Amino acid sequence: MNGLVLDAGNSIIKSKTFSGGELAFPHAMTPISEPQYLDILRSYADAPPDDFLRINGRCYVVGDSAERFGVSQHERGPARYGRDYVGILAAAAIARNYNTSCDLAVFAAHPPGHIDYADLLMASILGVWDIEIRARSLRFTVSYVNTFDEPSGGLMNALLTEDGTSYANPALRGQRILVIDIGGGTTDWIETDETGQIDYGVSHTEPLGIDDILGQFARAFKARYKNATKSANRLAPERVREALNTGVFRGGGDELDCREEADQARNQLINLVLRETRSRYGGGFNYDAILLTGGGCGLLHSYIIPLLENSNIHLAAQPDELHLANVRGGLKLWRLYKAIGVIS
Repeated sequence: MNGLVLDAGNSIIKSKTFSGGELAFPHAMTPISEPQYLDILRSYADAPPDDFLRINGRCYVVGDSAERFGVSQHERGPARYGRDYVGILAAAAIARNYNTSCDLAVFAAHPPGHIDYADLLMASILGVWDIEIRARSLRFTVSYVNTFDEPSGGLMNALLTEDGTSYANPALRGQRILVIDIGGGTTDWIETDETGQIDYGVSHTEPLGIDDILGQFARAFKARYKNATKSANRLAPERVREALNTGVFRGGGDELDCREEADQARNQLINLVLRETRSRYGGGFNYDAILLTGGGCGLLHSYIIPLLENSNIHLAAQPDELHLANVRGGLKLWRLYKAIGVIS
C-alpha cells in the first residue's frame, strides 16, 4: 500500500513514504489568486517549482517560496488542524512525494497535548485531493488516516529496527525512559516503563519551541545591530540558527558578536525543559535513560545534556537529522502495528 508518515510541525513539514523516501520543507503556506498562479506558470519556461500548487480548485504557494512570496499563513496550536490548513500542507507533502495519482494511507503525528484534536487532524487529511503540481494534474485518495504522538516517533526510531519488529538499541531495552521532544512550536514529554509501554497519563506539552527562541534572538540581535541590519527585512534562518549555537552572526561580510543575545534566548527554553522535567517528572535521576528528539534538541542538545542529571542520555538520530527522527520512528511504528495486526 502507498502511504506517508507526516509530521506537520510548527517549523518544518516532514514526511517519509512507506517505501522510505524523505522530504522536508518549511512550514509556510499562502493562498494566492488564480491570476497570480497563472502569471507564475507563464514565468517559467518549464514546470514551476513544487511550491506552487492548485489544490481542489484553489491556488497556493507552500514552503520556501511562501516565505519569500509575502506574509504567509502560519497557524499554531489547535487552529492548524482544519482541512483548509493542515489538509493543504498534507496534500502538498503527498504531491511532492508521489509523481503519479494513487490511493494511500497517512500516519500523522501530533504533540501529546493535542490528542483531543486527533479526530480533526484525521478528518482534515482524509478524502480526495485533486492537485496540479509541476504542470501536471494528479488525484490522490487518502482512504485511511491514523495518528501517533510526536515523541513516541522519536522513541520508536531509537528503539526499533527498520521493520519495526525487533529492538535495535540494547542500551534502551528494559529501561524506564523519559523522552523530551523540542519542536518548532511545542516541547513535549512522554515516559515509558521498563517494558516499553508509554504512560500517556503523564505526557505533557508546553507551547514553547525553538521557533520562539529563534524569533526572540533575531529581535534582540537586530535591536543591538540596528544600523547594520536596517535594510535586512528578514535574517537568513540558517544564519540565525548558527548564531544561536555559536554566539557569532555572520552577515554583511562581518562576524558580529551576539553571545549575550544567544545565551538569553537559549536559556528561556533550556530553563523550561529543566523546570518541567524536575517538577513534573522528578528530574533525570528517576529514569534509567533519557532520549532527546526533535529539531530543537538537535540545536540545543549540547547545552541540555549536562543539566539533565543522567549519564545515560541518547539522541533519537544524528543531531543534524533529529528533525526527521519522529517520521522515521513513525514508519517503524506503522510497520510494528501492521506486524501485530493493529492495522490491517
